[in-house]
Amino acid sequence: YDDFVVAFGAAASVVSLTTGCGGALVPTLAASSPVLGGTASLAVANAAVGANGALFFALPSPTPLVLGAGCVVALDLATLQLFAPFVVDGTGGWGTSVPLPPSCGLAGLGLAFQAVVLDGAAPLGLALSDGLFVTLGF
Repeated sequence: YDDFVVAFGAAASVVSLTTGCGGALVPTLAASSPVLGGTASLAVANAAVGANGALFFALPSPTPLVLGAGCVVALDLATLQLFAPFVVDGTGGWGTSVPLPPSCGLAGLGLAFQAVVLDGAAPLGLALSDGLFVTLGF
């Protein structure tokens, strides 16, 4: 198993790209290690209860977009894709699990993820989670 990781040079990892922003609540985004052949989880926490939100993915932005009020978009807008819309639950969170195929061809694939939550108490009317860079691997 270790020889396989060395041969392909792709270890599964999750790295923070930006910090989140908002009002009294600043959402956080967490991801489990995205090991191919396993199941990865993505979870939003500390968001406004009952608020609508969405999780997006893209390539990481070479130049993060500064929106103001401390909000920075870590995703490349040209490659931006909706991963999942969601409604924040009564604990201020939301989460999902994603099965990952055991495909060697996906090893080393990296994508950035960031959540946005509509929050009328935030200066921009929305709150952003921290941005995460997720690399699929073994």
